[in-house]
Amino acid sequence: MVSPLPVVQRGRYMTPTAPGFSVTMKSDAIAAFTFPSGAEWRAIMPPAQPGLKRYGQRIDLKLDQISAYERLHAAVWPQVLAMIHAANMRNYSIFRHGTELFGYFEYVGTDFTADTARIADDPATQSWWKLTDPMQIPMPDRSEGEWWATAKEIFHTD
Repeated sequence: MVSPLPVVQRGRYMTPTAPGFSVTMKSDAIAAFTFPSGAEWRAIMPPAQPGLKRYGQRIDLKLDQISAYERLHAAVWPQVLAMIHAANMRNYSIFRHGTELFGYFEYVGTDFTADTARIADDPATQSWWKLTDPMQIPMPDRSEGEWWATAKEIFHTD
């Protein structure tokens, strides 16, 4: 039996010499095995995920509202949590240092504006904000239309 596989001689691959075998690649084979766009690679690769974008946000908290704010966030309403998830936000955390709050989340969707509008239109979230917004003091340097001031990411490592 003749093998189409190359033979190793003195540490080198030797091209096949048996009749019917060739070292010439056919264009359809090249297309099928081109990484990462070839059909063979696409068949075994996981589907592409939307890009992840990290967000950091800041706001101040009224000094006399710290305890109440922390009590609320110790038991966030399930509907609010579900809406955050439905709006493609993951790994959401809020940190407090003195009266300053720092929020962090990862956005995995493709339309941040539409997803944040969905949150703003949600009745449960609107009720939640009626409780939390009066406890907060927006940063004077926030961008127009922001409640929490968005911070610029300047470093990241995994």
